[in-house]
Amino acid sequence: GQFSNIFFLSSEDIARTSQPLYHLVATCDGLITDYSSVYVNYLVLNKPIFFAYDDMAEYEANRGFMFEDVKRIMPGAHINTMSALLSCIHDFAKGRDAYGDIRLDVCKKLNKYRDASNSRRLLMELGLIDG
Repeated sequence: GQFSNIFFLSSEDIARTSQPLYHLVATCDGLITDYSSVYVNYLVLNKPIFFAYDDMAEYEANRGFMFEDVKRIMPGAHINTMSALLSCIHDFAKGRDAYGDIRLDVCKKLNKYRDASNSRRLLMELGLIDG
């Protein structure tokens, strides 16, 4: 089909794969998400992120965010219409990415370590292995 490389996965779909969510997400070329924390981890890949949400005010009123202006740490297009989504997908397909530098900056602020040694650091901190 026209969008043969776009996959929509529900929580049930992911559960059926028996793969951890982050293993699947890491294989993606881009991510469309809301303000959930999945994008914070995805930042280390420096791949395009698109934000689509329609309930941010309600979420903020009921649960709240850890940051005052959460949109400032959401480095990607904020999509609120179908035409905006299609425009973002078109730009993505053409290799246009206006947020690469911003993603790196936000990633440095939100992810202290961006290497493959977090498990080792944790085991050292717990005293289970020597440094």
